[in-house]
Amino acid sequence: MAFLQLSKPRNEEVIEQITATLKTVYWLIENKDENDIVLDFGAIDYFFPSYILPLIVQIDNIEKHQQNEELVTPAELDINLLGYLNIIGFETKGIITDNISLTELEDDISGKNYIPILNFSASFAEENCRNQILSIFNRVLLERAKLSSNYYSAILYIISEFTDNIVQHSESERGWIFCQYYKSKGFLEVCIIDTGISFLGSYQKHDEHKSITNDVDALKNALNGLSTKPGTERGHGIRSNYDMIINGLLGDFVLISGSAMYHKDRLSNEQYYRLPFHWKGTILSIRINSDISNFKYYNFVK
Repeated sequence: MAFLQLSKPRNEEVIEQITATLKTVYWLIENKDENDIVLDFGAIDYFFPSYILPLIVQIDNIEKHQQNEELVTPAELDINLLGYLNIIGFETKGIITDNISLTELEDDISGKNYIPILNFSASFAEENCRNQILSIFNRVLLERAKLSSNYYSAILYIISEFTDNIVQHSESERGWIFCQYYKSKGFLEVCIIDTGISFLGSYQKHDEHKSITNDVDALKNALNGLSTKPGTERGHGIRSNYDMIINGLLGDFVLISGSAMYHKDRLSNEQYYRLPFHWKGTILSIRINSDISNFKYYNFVK
């Protein structure tokens, strides 16, 4: 049995949440052949989507690797923390959207300030399911957060673009998304994850992009709009999302692909990182202020 205490973020900033959880993810990757892993949540008193979702997806990865659905278990938990983990779908690795009525789920979360972790199929055949997921986000943003049409249109656009990217390019079987609105803190946080081939894997499938040979360069090219589509067409989706989040919504943006991570915050501090491990796929985490004046959604859509 292996006993692991989860790393506690130094503060509530997105990059600190991601950095802390990646320490645990790294340990889980390095010890993926352990027979029994117990996670100690004792140092953690609150979870943001950017912290808990990468952890859940990595637990799912190693349990599938060992074909053991109960390989990783939490140690004894505070009752409030346990209740929160149950609500968001920790034990089941998210709500598997293939198996439920999303209309009923939409009714269940009406009036709440979060959308539980949704584990959705990345198949082209499940387009209707992703449209229902967008409908759920629309309802939460309108009814609970009471955000302006400009704001929720932007959020739906961002979510739509990144989930479409998972379906069209990642070759991942599943995608995960988790969102929570923090009224008292004045922001919305969204985390979206896949376990596909990463940006580098996507570029390497095309002869004209074989010169891109590492994850950092692949991530830089993706953020600059380099497309894998034929001809000279650029990939406006990621670039438009990035511009909207940073320059329009004054948010924080973290994107991980393979062994590369990029972060830019609302103060325009930015940095690329080389991770000490390889994340199989991509992780997007965004945190957006909910009180933005003079934001015009259509200025950022191409």
